[in-house]
Amino acid sequence: MKKLKGSIHIISSRVKCIKHCLESLWNNYNSNHNYPVYVYYFDDIYDSLDLQKDIIGDTGQNVVFVTVPYKTPDFISESELYYNRKDIQYVNTSFSINRKGYLHMCNFTSNIYGYQNTELDNYDFKFIYLLGADNINFAKKDKFVVYQGSHGDKGAEIADIILPGAAYTEKNGLFINLEGKLQNAYKASYPPGDAHEDWIIFKDLANMIKKPLEYNNVNQLRESINKQIQLKINNDFSKTNIIDFVEEKISVKPIDYYYTNPIARSSKVMSECRQISKKLLFTGIEKAS
Repeated sequence: MKKLKGSIHIISSRVKCIKHCLESLWNNYNSNHNYPVYVYYFDDIYDSLDLQKDIIGDTGQNVVFVTVPYKTPDFISESELYYNRKDIQYVNTSFSINRKGYLHMCNFTSNIYGYQNTELDNYDFKFIYLLGADNINFAKKDKFVVYQGSHGDKGAEIADIILPGAAYTEKNGLFINLEGKLQNAYKASYPPGDAHEDWIIFKDLANMIKKPLEYNNVNQLRESINKQIQLKINNDFSKTNIIDFVEEKISVKPIDYYYTNPIARSSKVMSECRQISKKLLFTGIEKAS
């Protein structure tokens, strides 16, 4: 395999988005480097050569479309897959079987279903930047790993450099809820020690490599985000609520609820809750001991 100085990997399941994504990537970054870009997809959405040419456009970007397996793993029953979980409200309202490709894309990134040839070990990475990522499976070997986050455990353990970031309680931010609505979040405290908010870390890194970003403070960043949102607003959009009630036995797949992410795993309170939950009776009443 030819050794590459760098490459860009994109996982895509939406034809409408990928062209704009590649154009933005070229105009804002890759025109200076011309790294090869690999676009991974399921099913046959990008099989057409004419469509591929149209997506790549007039840029000189080297884009390679790669199809990956699109199937339900043998050890997972169809009823257990996310789009069939009718006991979850979000699935009933926003996650139809038509979004099966999106489901498989999520599985491809984390490889929780054990897809073949999707581990990071199969690619010639020399540098990996983990942005709060703690659930990606790969052997470090000679890879140089940078971890940026606030409560890293698995990702931070293998990192060569750790850039301490602020937790969500230590920074103002914008979050999109399950209804797709943008919400403000306000910090309850300040980052400790040398920790900084993520956007400040990105700004400092950009200045170090002499590729300054278009904003210097949080207000300018908010303005930039708002401009991008305004460009994508469709004023002709009409919302229709269709509720389809399904009579079905509700089944809840057991998970380690109090240890689902690095912040929870590092929390003393979550650890205590986890221990208490193991002592509950079937009635839900806690044991005296």
